[in-house]
Amino acid sequence: MLSKAAECGIKIPYSVHLKIDANKIILPPDIKYPCLVKPQKSSKASKDNFRICQSSKELQDALYEIADDCSDVLIQEYVERDYEFLIMGMRSASTKRIILPGGLHKLRTCKNRNNLGIFAYAYTTGKMDSSINAVALERFLEAIDYDGIFSMEFMVKGEESYFLEINLRNDGTQFCFEGAGVNLPLLWAKEAMGEDISSYPMHLEQKYCMVEVNYLKYMDWHHPKKAFQEWRDTSLFALVEKEDWKPAFYKFYYSLFRH
Repeated sequence: MLSKAAECGIKIPYSVHLKIDANKIILPPDIKYPCLVKPQKSSKASKDNFRICQSSKELQDALYEIADDCSDVLIQEYVERDYEFLIMGMRSASTKRIILPGGLHKLRTCKNRNNLGIFAYAYTTGKMDSSINAVALERFLEAIDYDGIFSMEFMVKGEESYFLEINLRNDGTQFCFEGAGVNLPLLWAKEAMGEDISSYPMHLEQKYCMVEVNYLKYMDWHHPKKAFQEWRDTSLFALVEKEDWKPAFYKFYYSLFRH
């Protein structure tokens, strides 16, 4: 994924794949610190194997620690990002149409190393982040000949963005995009059936979005006034819907009483 993105002109953080052996671990000489260690294949490991290392000593210790659970890892430059930006879009393989309606500018994210980047508070925008090359993104989607809905995640530092990954599926942030006016599953389905979609909205309105459980977990309790303002400004919630309270009720119930 990363090498193909780089071939298409998308900037990626320094990354190296390493097979590890609990008996002997030899580090590549050009690793940039701090670095992030994560499983090469998430299906064969878990996010509990994520590590952030500040030095070669920390990295070696971390690799020995996770070697029994995870034999293939990706070691990646850990960019001290200013924020993260997520693009959700669709591509039709039959018509070659690509729709990039804008993105999600993450304002608050989870800080645990095994949940890095999962958003708590964000806003949608109809403009692509100025650091992201939309032409390179389209080139990448064409190169893999993808057909369907996807999301692409970026770290933004100053004037540069670094590609993290593409999720070749519907995304958990779908409620933000649909709520901000662009129904990507509908657009893709109608395009696949040969229907005209030119009259449908294809650019996001600006809306503030929140995943309530994540927000409460990582809220800045030292600034309650700001937290109150953010709740007040939010119009799109992951769980709370005044016409249907059951999902929110059960989520909080199971979080509090079913451990």
